[in-house]
Amino acid sequence: PRTKLEKKDQLNLLKEILNGSTDVTKIATKHVSQVKDTLTTLPKNRHKNKLTRNKPLAEVLMMANVERLQVASINKYMQTYGDLFEYAYKHGFVERNLFSGLSIKQNRQRIKNERDPFSPAQTALLIGTLTEDSSSFLVKKPHQKWGPLIGLYTGARLNEIAQIDLTDIRQEDGIWLFDLNDEGDDKKLKTSSSRRLVPMHNKLIEYGL
Repeated sequence: PRTKLEKKDQLNLLKEILNGSTDVTKIATKHVSQVKDTLTTLPKNRHKNKLTRNKPLAEVLMMANVERLQVASINKYMQTYGDLFEYAYKHGFVERNLFSGLSIKQNRQRIKNERDPFSPAQTALLIGTLTEDSSSFLVKKPHQKWGPLIGLYTGARLNEIAQIDLTDIRQEDGIWLFDLNDEGDDKKLKTSSSRRLVPMHNKLIEYGL
């Protein structure tokens, strides 16, 4: 449902930019540039922000001191338009897909709110606290250490770890592993490709798992 609403909003914006009466067969490079220029100046959450809500597109594009769409969001719009015109091309409505391959290259410089990874010292402190410090507030009962430790040594998602059954921990060809699956009434995975076998790190065995 959320994706459906997003796509609807993106397509409504396209109609608004190009005027609802624009003939799809007459779409030219200038129209594509107009769409891209609009997206780069479009305020974020236009229909939710009280400063921009219910106001004409031309007016909100001229506003100062409002947060603009991020590159990732702009690329989502362009992807939707590319998909739409790819359909139009394959069904003979247009001669070519002018929106194909027009994503904006993202600046790979560190974003100010990007989370830093744990440093080696922080990781060592966390592992030591989980495995050696019996007075730690993180581990009030012995079994509570396994969730974080499995996460540290597998990189698995939180819900994947929380739904591991004893039968999901087994040996195959002499190797201990985690069988991450959605077999059972209460187990779910993010995608079908999330079903996988993850070898158990030797450290987890040393810690007594």
